[in-house]
Amino acid sequence: MNKSLQRRIADFQPRAEKALKIIEACELHQTEPTPDQAQFLKGVRVEALRLKDIAAQEEKDNQLRAGLKALGNEIGGMSPEGKEAPMNSPQQKERTLPGKVRTSGGSGEWAKAVSEYSDRLTGGMKSLIATGNIPVTVPLAPEPIREGVPVLSLRQLIPMAPGNAPYWSYVRQTTRTNNASTVATGKRKPTSFYTVTRVENRLRTIAHLSEPIPNQLLEDAAALQNFLEAEMRLGMELELEDQILNGNGSTTGVLDDFTGILNTSGTQTQAWDTAGDEFTTTRKAVTKLENSSIAPTGWVMNPNSWERFELQVDANSRYLLGNAPVDRAARRLWGLPVVLSTSIADNAAVLADWGTATALHVGSEGKLSWTEAMYRDDQFGAGVPGSDFEGNMTTFRFEGRFGLDVLNPFAVVEVDLTEPPAP
Repeated sequence: MNKSLQRRIADFQPRAEKALKIIEACELHQTEPTPDQAQFLKGVRVEALRLKDIAAQEEKDNQLRAGLKALGNEIGGMSPEGKEAPMNSPQQKERTLPGKVRTSGGSGEWAKAVSEYSDRLTGGMKSLIATGNIPVTVPLAPEPIREGVPVLSLRQLIPMAPGNAPYWSYVRQTTRTNNASTVATGKRKPTSFYTVTRVENRLRTIAHLSEPIPNQLLEDAAALQNFLEAEMRLGMELELEDQILNGNGSTTGVLDDFTGILNTSGTQTQAWDTAGDEFTTTRKAVTKLENSSIAPTGWVMNPNSWERFELQVDANSRYLLGNAPVDRAARRLWGLPVVLSTSIADNAAVLADWGTATALHVGSEGKLSWTEAMYRDDQFGAGVPGSDFEGNMTTFRFEGRFGLDVLNPFAVVEVDLTEPPAP
């Protein structure tokens, strides 16, 4: 490992240890971090992810160098100078090692340690913040949902599709009629119907720009770029969540929308239960999927809707939290995680088996770019054009490319939480 990375890791370690103590204390006492602690954890998370990327790149470079060296050894046992290596030299001995050992580039223990440290600090989240103009890669498999920990993003419930091709097609199930039965010898077997339709799909770009920022400010406030990077990523993630739920396929003007879950035909619905309340209505939604042999994996609802669940009281005005099917610390309803999103309307919720109903394609997880070449007609006042370079300013862009497959709409229930007015 190079000395620069060693120094950065050494400087980072005390902050990381402090962050881990905060996280462990919050989990132990089932409390949320204070605003100051949350800001500190956010900064440590960004720093940890950067070190993880740097360590991973160093490991790749080491593997490449070792692979090239091994390749040279394979071709006639050549030394690094292009000469025939002696029979007992390290180059000749290395030829006898298994291929995986020869090209591994070593154990990569430093990179592994930094990666594991980063994963502990970030809670194993899939979405990593990009740095500079480098795309960020994420695991293809969905992360397991940890007990006792709130699910913060809808993306944690949706599995990622393999590959990142810009265009693809998939099949969507539109009918499921199971007629399996016992059949006597020689008798006709019943036919079940599992109608599917072919859907063409492609990646869409989600992006936005910052306003021009003076370079002096970027130099004077070293944390400003990290802050801007986190904010612009959050903006992209919020739009992605809105597209997953509400995209209407519009291509009007500059738009290139998804076709979201709530605009896909074939989903189930659960009306307000007039003989019950929010708890009764949501429980019936669970039953609706279970009656179709579908196991739901999570809810999405508006924060205002979730507030009403938590503020439910009994006849003596006592909160039901201790007795109701609500786990405040883990944010679960009927045993299933609840994702809060302002992209879904108040008095509405979505319940689904997200693993079989949906898949998310990621062409580019997130990329931060910047330029001084932006030109504006009113850069220096009304009617006074100019570029960012002339004003010593920088404009940032953050963008990613994604695509959504709705594979089985029948595994989604749209729940109406609108209580009708009292008669």
